[in-house]
Amino acid sequence: MSTQTIETVVEKRSNLSHADFAREYLFASRPVVLEDGAAQWSAMKKWNPDFFKINFPDRVLSADGKSFTASDYIDILSASTERDPAPYMHNQNIAEVFPELTADVSPTPAYFQPNWLNDKYFPPKLDAIMRKNSVVELYIGGPGGVFPVIHYDSIYTHAFLTQIYGEKELFLWAPDQAPYMYARRRNNVSDVNDAVNPDLDRFPLFAKAKGSALILRPGQTIFIPGGWWHTARMLSQSITVSVNVANSSNWTEVTRDIVQDQNGPAKAALSFYLTILGSFKAKGQTPAI
Repeated sequence: MSTQTIETVVEKRSNLSHADFAREYLFASRPVVLEDGAAQWSAMKKWNPDFFKINFPDRVLSADGKSFTASDYIDILSASTERDPAPYMHNQNIAEVFPELTADVSPTPAYFQPNWLNDKYFPPKLDAIMRKNSVVELYIGGPGGVFPVIHYDSIYTHAFLTQIYGEKELFLWAPDQAPYMYARRRNNVSDVNDAVNPDLDRFPLFAKAKGSALILRPGQTIFIPGGWWHTARMLSQSITVSVNVANSSNWTEVTRDIVQDQNGPAKAALSFYLTILGSFKAKGQTPAI
């Protein structure tokens, strides 16, 4: 992180009850590293770069807009350096790319629940939005690789990032730092080019942004609340899984972001529907569509 940024600390917790997690972090919109969040996943013991090379050598993967077989990609990954990083495979839907491995990242940890994105009560167009944001995603990269943008997750969802293998450095900024983040028109993506060495001639206000940096290690899950800006860089060969979540803790903001591109009666109707739906879901009910 740039020397201009004042760092804050992200707490690390073990054996945290769901009730304590909800009270101290989920509804408080505070990030936290869960030391044992997904300890039951078999991926923790199985997945490493060679696992993918040996078991899926001909599987076609996409990284930074290029296609590779898994065997070729892992070879490139092994040669990744800070100066010459391998292409970064990010935001890949595990159910599409490696459907055989979905059981390795199941069941969903209790911290990820409830997750209203996965429910089946949405009308078709809305269901497509929710499905797009509810998939379990895979990230594989090597030293020097970086996530392409500073952002907060689409439609203000919470993110849970679980480190399966290797280490990555994460950078986070709270929603109240938005005035310094140079957000694009869509609001959730920053124009700032580099979290570590930003161009302060182009983005002078970014020097005022107060954020935090941490290293995510195998077995750790970080909870990144909706609206929290973040990005990452790989410190080693790295494998990460992410899951996005929406529930009563962020439903107001999710509703706002979903309806922002609608106009007139359609916007009002969709906002009303989602608001009523959230009210029913908070009470453990499901209204008829």
